[in-house]
Amino acid sequence: MELLGQAPENAVHQGIFEIVNPLTDLLRKNQKWEWTVACDDAFRSLKQAISSQPVLKLPQFDKPFEVQVDASDRALGGVLVQDKHPVAFESHKLKDAELRYSTHEKEMTAVIHCLEAWRHYLLGMKFTVFTDNVTNTYFKTHQKLSPKQVRWQEFLGEFDFEWVHGPGKHNDVADALSRKLVEEYVAALTVVKSDFLDQI
Repeated sequence: MELLGQAPENAVHQGIFEIVNPLTDLLRKNQKWEWTVACDDAFRSLKQAISSQPVLKLPQFDKPFEVQVDASDRALGGVLVQDKHPVAFESHKLKDAELRYSTHEKEMTAVIHCLEAWRHYLLGMKFTVFTDNVTNTYFKTHQKLSPKQVRWQEFLGEFDFEWVHGPGKHNDVADALSRKLVEEYVAALTVVKSDFLDQI
């Protein structure tokens, strides 16, 4: 069922969610798990859509960017978005010291890492950072900071952005990237290979 979360955003316009209804129905509460012919057809159609849809779009600097980040216990991930379509993906396994960070610090590490990776897109642009950790939205106004947090605050000061807090369920791609430790996962999302359909 994890495959459902990886359907490209522009597949919505192709009616993909209507196609996968038999699969999403299996996820309903108190629903008996029964794999039917309709489920099989929907699964094949979904694999076809994922392997044939354009995954990334080129950035347009006259439109606003959104940065969506998430951190898990062992990794972090993010997606750079324009018009609800991914421009870039980022994923990173946490270092030993970072594994001991609090949830807030891990989430902030995800923000810092993604802004560093996409600096060439974001410097000089106004953008939004979406996080499921409400503490981050107040980070710029914190008075008592550790030396590490002071460095983070200085780095963030180079960018023109606003924080938006939202529940993790609205941040599926970044959440998936933060929970996958294998770099090939990101490569499979950003480059569609000819045998991709067979690999699913």
